[in-house]
Amino acid sequence: MTLDTTAAAGAITVRDLHVRIGEVHAVRGIDFTLSAGRTLALVGESGSGKSMTALALMGLNPPGARVTAERLALDDGTTPQNARGDRIAMIFQEPMTALNPVFTIGDQLCAVYRRHRGGSMRAARERAVELLDRVGVPSARTRLGQYPHMMSGGQRQRVLIAMALMCEPDFLIADEPTTALDVTTQVKLLDLLAGLRDEFGLGMLFITHDLGVVARIADDVAVMKHGEIVETGPCARVLTAPEHSYTRSLIDSLPQPVPPTAHDGAAPVLSAHGLGRVYPPRGMFGGTPFRALTDASLSLSKGEVLGIVGESGCGKSTLARILIGLDRPTEGRVELGGEDMRNLPQKLRARRIQPVFQDPFGSLNPSWTIRRILDLPLRLHTQLDTSARKARVLELLKDVGLPERAAEATPRALSGGQRQRVAIARALAAEPQILICDEPTSALDVSVQAQVLELLRGLIRERDLSMVFISHDLAVVQAICDRVIVMDLGRIVEESATDRLFAAPRHARTQALKDAVLELPDTGTT
Repeated sequence: MTLDTTAAAGAITVRDLHVRIGEVHAVRGIDFTLSAGRTLALVGESGSGKSMTALALMGLNPPGARVTAERLALDDGTTPQNARGDRIAMIFQEPMTALNPVFTIGDQLCAVYRRHRGGSMRAARERAVELLDRVGVPSARTRLGQYPHMMSGGQRQRVLIAMALMCEPDFLIADEPTTALDVTTQVKLLDLLAGLRDEFGLGMLFITHDLGVVARIADDVAVMKHGEIVETGPCARVLTAPEHSYTRSLIDSLPQPVPPTAHDGAAPVLSAHGLGRVYPPRGMFGGTPFRALTDASLSLSKGEVLGIVGESGCGKSTLARILIGLDRPTEGRVELGGEDMRNLPQKLRARRIQPVFQDPFGSLNPSWTIRRILDLPLRLHTQLDTSARKARVLELLKDVGLPERAAEATPRALSGGQRQRVAIARALAAEPQILICDEPTSALDVSVQAQVLELLRGLIRERDLSMVFISHDLAVVQAICDRVIVMDLGRIVEESATDRLFAAPRHARTQALKDAVLELPDTGTT
């Protein structure tokens, strides 16, 4: 299937592109044209071939990959390998991986400029300062001497954008650049990229699984499935009147608001009273203590799902770590079933409350089989013998919708959605009363996200679980939470039933988060 949006200012033409890695045919004969001044969104689920297409355009093919194409070149015949870093630049998904942690921001920006343009270090530094300022990094000159870990996630992503622009490229390839960002930071970066595209006449290939992002940034859309482009067209038409059943299924998978269940008057299974957390200054020269949390109080009833939302750095994850028992508050206390958590043995706390982390691949031992991963909490928290534990592992896999054969696999052999199901199964192994879920669906594509949300809803009903659900995706929060807490600068600024909070937000921060929700055109679907 072909998408041609050729403009006179130049283009990258892709004709009959194939990418094979061993026996896997990852990209199967796709055609498209990436034109100057326009954004083409490449959409599809994990494994559809989106990222392999981007890597082929950059000439960054993985070891063992075989790339063939009738044409894969710029309008003047230049190949991607010869244009990489100069005329074609890439913005990667995870800036902490893309940026070298042991070099300063200035060193890394200047290295790109001098590699492709030569010139003096002074000229490179001035270009770096100019671009950091242009992409909205405050105190740009000072930032040159800082390291990546000293900046927020949104600032690091802006650094990657500046790095991509150092050599004034004609084309940008952005691979999921806003996936890990909160909604307000995401909107700012999308608007920044759109402004840079218009200012410099850039052609942009934007890879994403978020259809709201597509609606915000794209001129044209190509939908990929199993390595093939199954539908193409102008963005508004594809999102409002899709012709292919797969495109329609992606749109139908978007989370929809669910009426919350009231739990008024129920005794809390988890409560926090006046929590505060102050981190001491780091480094040998001291500094100012950092207050991450101030006077945070909440309660969670049996069977209730409590959402916690807010921008990055607002204190959500600090609060979650304290609720789980992985961090101690400087002030206040946490109670489990009316008992002060500090007075409960660690194993008893773990049996009552379990976490589900954002990145299952990072929280699962990559060298262990799934059977061994699930067996460990059973050995720690139950009296089951070896035979009974083996049977229980298979029951847990069935409970989260995984086949028995998954028990012998390692995390590397599973998809992102399957790994998240394993993480949920591991949390359930101790038969807890409470789950603390920290961004459990943020890295998943829309259809897998819908499956995980349905799994969690079913487990809550069947096991009468209580859940604290932390997310930056407000559509997901509306689809699963009964009540929502909004945080800003370490404080809880608003709390209400989910439907009331989104219908009539009272605090300016809540309104800002709501305004940043991305919607599909003409449908009102988030």
